[in-house]
Amino acid sequence: MPKWILVYRDKYKEYDDITFANQQMMALQPDKIIFLEYDICVEVDYRTGEIVVNGQQQDLGVKPNSPRWINFQRVEHQVNSVGVILKTKTEYFIGWQDTINNRNVKRMVHLLPNGKWEITNRS
Repeated sequence: MPKWILVYRDKYKEYDDITFANQQMMALQPDKIIFLEYDICVEVDYRTGEIVVNGQQQDLGVKPNSPRWINFQRVEHQVNSVGVILKTKTEYFIGWQDTINNRNVKRMVHLLPNGKWEITNRS
């Protein structure tokens, strides 16, 4: 089960529920989000726009001015002919978006169910 840690200056709060964590993120605007799942640790610093995966800072190719939180999950169910769920695959996306040079820019970590990850750059 994924864990969300919201960091506010010197304090932090942990959440297991993505919906409640999202509500808290929107209301409280944390400085940093730490996401733990599949033995992967993703840190997103909303003051600087830095993304760190397993202790390694990622080269994003751009610096945001005032990054906004992005988070979503994609869930895929494999069902049999009578509608029973046989298998579930969940992918997570965590990062930021900002307007840079009049363009909507997004930088996210895409966490795959097999424990691998990749940086996605969308402009």
